[in-house]
Amino acid sequence: MKIFVNKKNRQTKRKMFLTMIILSFALFGCDPPRYYNLFIINDCNDDIEVKITDDRGKKSNFKIEPKGKQMVHEDMVPQPLNIGVVHAFFKEIIVTKENDTSKINYIDKDLWHLEQVSKFQANCCLTVNPEDFE
Repeated sequence: MKIFVNKKNRQTKRKMFLTMIILSFALFGCDPPRYYNLFIINDCNDDIEVKITDDRGKKSNFKIEPKGKQMVHEDMVPQPLNIGVVHAFFKEIIVTKENDTSKINYIDKDLWHLEQVSKFQANCCLTVNPEDFE
């Protein structure tokens, strides 16, 4: 007695198996995204004007009142939460107060403070001080 195995059926099963493996890696093999909310805190006694150019070239302007806090950007990356990624979100941050422009490089990661909200989310805060304009 001969048993006939359909080649087409075997190829279909093989393709289905390979597809399942590829989907498993695609869905479970990658790091989940990490979300960042970026804030600027005005620790000055006067309003400040913030001009931001993000990593995609989009420009935004913000006016922040004294002792105020403003979310200026939100983004996500696949790497673990790390303050070092802040510089990747911005091309330029310019802060002015009463026609005086700060010379501080606000993209410097050492000026930002990371607050981990959850395993996959963080708030990053930059504080602008009166000394920044001296």
